[in-house]
Amino acid sequence: MFVRTDAEGNIQSIDESEIISSIDKSYFVNKIPSKPFFLMKSDSEKSQILVNIGVVLFIGAIIYFLLLLRGIFAPPVFILIYLFVIVYMVIDFFVWRKTGIRMIFLNSEGMHIYSGQNEKEEFIPYLSMTDINLHKKGARKVMNILLGGNADRVVPGVTLFSGKRKRITNDAFDDKKFEHLIELLSSRWGE
Repeated sequence: MFVRTDAEGNIQSIDESEIISSIDKSYFVNKIPSKPFFLMKSDSEKSQILVNIGVVLFIGAIIYFLLLLRGIFAPPVFILIYLFVIVYMVIDFFVWRKTGIRMIFLNSEGMHIYSGQNEKEEFIPYLSMTDINLHKKGARKVMNILLGGNADRVVPGVTLFSGKRKRITNDAFDDKKFEHLIELLSSRWGE
């Protein structure tokens, strides 16, 4: 079964002949699971770029302020640290562009994850999910879906994982939809 999303994000069923005749249209067309009950799309690349620029400016201001407070402000130190932050954020964007999660669909069989520019599909059946580990790092929420392994907290703030897992963060998604995804998946384990 093929479906498309319209401008409002509503999912509509279409047949294969309609896909061939509508290649020039602007809506997203892809083979996705039948009867999805949850859809979450990531922000656009433009939004990711703006967020990264905001982070670079914010961290630059913090670094500048901290160097002034310590009384060791030296332009070469500031420039070196700031260049490191800029390079990190540029690399972060290109890694997200190449491998970042773009869409998540849930249906009765499991979770379909589309990653990268080519929207490579990965299917994770609910039966293979053994647990969900949630934690926060500042404003960032991280959900680790364990696929047969364990999450062991050795010391506070450090979690070690054994076995396979799928890591999903809220970086590129709407916070309310990400919370809803967590609720839907966590309810299977009574959390």
